[in-house]
Amino acid sequence: MAFLTWLHDLPVSPSVISLVVLPALLYWDSLTTSLREIRSTLSMVLLN
Repeated sequence: MAFLTWLHDLPVSPSVISLVVLPALLYWDSLTTSLREIRSTLSMVLLN
C-alpha cells in the first residue's frame, strides 16, 4: 500500500491484513504453484 499515497493516513489494523489480504494472497499462490515446486521445497520447510 506504500505506492498509494492517498492511503497513507488510512489506519489499517493488523487483523484486516490477516483476515482479508493474506488469505487472498495464499489462495492465489495455491492456484499458481506447481507440484514440482512444492516437492522441491518441502524438505526445507519440514526441516525448519
